[in-house]
Amino acid sequence: MKTAAWPRVKRVVAAILCSNAMGKLVSWIYRDRIPWHGIVVNVADPAVLPRNKAALRFGFYESAERRFVKRYLLPDVDVVELGSSIGAMSSQIAQRLQAGARMICVEANPRTQTTLTKNLDQNAAGLQVELIHAAIAYDGVDVEIGLSENNLSSFRERDASDVQRVMVPAVTLSNLLRQSGMETYQLVADIEGAEAEILMKDGDALKNCSRVIIELHDTSVTGVSYCVAELVSMFEALGFTILDEYGPVAVFENRRFTSFRALSA
Repeated sequence: MKTAAWPRVKRVVAAILCSNAMGKLVSWIYRDRIPWHGIVVNVADPAVLPRNKAALRFGFYESAERRFVKRYLLPDVDVVELGSSIGAMSSQIAQRLQAGARMICVEANPRTQTTLTKNLDQNAAGLQVELIHAAIAYDGVDVEIGLSENNLSSFRERDASDVQRVMVPAVTLSNLLRQSGMETYQLVADIEGAEAEILMKDGDALKNCSRVIIELHDTSVTGVSYCVAELVSMFEALGFTILDEYGPVAVFENRRFTSFRALSA
């Protein structure tokens, strides 16, 4: 029987399993090619910290997103992924999609580009894949992002001494779709709060989006703060229904596509 102490026990176990020491052992055992729910993820690049390698091996890395991709992603609809990181989740998406489907992967962090490319080449060979090095932003052709000590993450707004700041190309979701010619699509996103700008400034880009799997973040836009619950309300105002959620990770379905499927049934 689970007790009130169970969540604390799980956190302690996770901290031990996802330590840098355990990650170095995992790296050595698997020669930096780590099995992860039916795929193998290449993590040989020094940009991937040992603790992230351990999180991959023991199932803590993006666990909710992975479950939702397996459960809710439609195999016959193209995908736009925002925040592709090292390509682990991209590879899970690729395994879910049918051969020949299109997948656009957008990642701002320059440190993960090499590993992302390797994992896409290895795990998405049957798809039409386009990799775009850019950040979702709506205030210029380039945008400054911060790179933390954890090289798998990048973000636009944070003031800290351990952050390296770099300029990267900016792209809006609308322009991305226009340039690619992609029409109906699904969105998978983890972009550290930049989702608020899409919802507030680019809602029309979501009209042809049938499903969204996204990690939501408390964030701010032009100095105004927005919490996760407010972002959920923005999705609902744009015509989406929440299908599932786990913590800040949520699955939304476009009501227009729900009605279409009901009429076609």
